[in-house]
Amino acid sequence: MAIRDHLKQTKLRAKVVTVDPRYRRIEVVPDGGGVIQVAVYEIGNNFAWPQEGEIWSIYREGLNWVLGNPVPSDIDASIRIEDLNPGEAIAPSITTTDMQKTLMSQKNLHGYNS
Repeated sequence: MAIRDHLKQTKLRAKVVTVDPRYRRIEVVPDGGGVIQVAVYEIGNNFAWPQEGEIWSIYREGLNWVLGNPVPSDIDASIRIEDLNPGEAIAPSITTTDMQKTLMSQKNLHGYNS
């Protein structure tokens, strides 16, 4: 197999089996089987760690696999991008911990988010 075959960008659907935020590493199993380690190098404005069992897209950049986007489940099928107006967005729901809620409410009390 030639080097260029390894450098092609490939995109797959994969089920998340392990999430390790400390090392920015995720393990997934694509539809074809086998375990792939995925690196999290870049994060966007609406970053959320995937949960085990979710289906996400992964893609290859050079020799590394990179986390893509969540693949909508049957529950999310009611949200159609065709129904959005220009400028509207679909953002994942964010689960916060009690500590984050406390810090957020303290910021609101001090006028940081007014």
